[in-house]
Amino acid sequence: MTGAITNALPDIPRIYTAICEWLACVVYLAVIPLRVPRARTLAVGGVGLVLLVGVQYAAGAMPLALWIVGMAMAVLAMWAVLWLASGSRKREATYLTARAFVLAELVASLHWQLATFMVAHAGMPPSGWASAVLLAVTYAACFALAWGVERRNFSREEPMAPTLRDAVTCAAITIVTFAMSNLSFASTNTPFSGTVGQEVFYIRTLVDLCGFVMLYAQQEQIRSTRARLELASIDARLAAQHAEYLQSKENIEAMGRLAHDLKHQIVALRAELDPGQASRQFA
Repeated sequence: MTGAITNALPDIPRIYTAICEWLACVVYLAVIPLRVPRARTLAVGGVGLVLLVGVQYAAGAMPLALWIVGMAMAVLAMWAVLWLASGSRKREATYLTARAFVLAELVASLHWQLATFMVAHAGMPPSGWASAVLLAVTYAACFALAWGVERRNFSREEPMAPTLRDAVTCAAITIVTFAMSNLSFASTNTPFSGTVGQEVFYIRTLVDLCGFVMLYAQQEQIRSTRARLELASIDARLAAQHAEYLQSKENIEAMGRLAHDLKHQIVALRAELDPGQASRQFA
């Protein structure tokens, strides 16, 4: 690490980070169609919380040089929870994990920024009922808002089926967001780093928010593109059916003309064979 952060804030407790990651997974499990029985989803969700807590504490015990390895372990654990609890394909699970990870980072950073501000400026004790209330209110409000936003971006009936390009783009946005939001912890000697504790968390929260908005916009664009393609497909089918109808109508009219001409030819033929009968027929 290069440089030092002035008035550095304490690290986010590992248990808070694990709960954030788990709740972010729950948010996305609540807005997508599940392909497995609900009992399996609940069981995997319960085990997943324990797994994420264990991974976070294991990552906390690692040397600082292996910090990125610990983060990768947490992301892999989130991926396993989403994949097993939803029964989705691996690409879909990767797409969801990227979004859930950014959401978890955003909520964890926002809560810790509020908590440290209340401790420093409002005299709130770092632990106790006030701190617990702030934690519960912040998490409940943020994840409820995220659920309300994302449920409009996903369908509970139709599978996501992201393309490889969609998944790669989502992963790239997530990686860039994570790198930029944590840049100050790696080095303060960059144009995009903060040097004061509260400032560092403000940058982190703001960058995570921008990343979440970008991912939301990406999913909205995917939905719009899919809707346009479906509408174009419906229009093409309607045009084909209309063309078939016009062709059938033309064929029926042609057959009617042919039958009319054939009738006259039969009458003419009978007239040649029996002029008297033809005269009686036309009488």
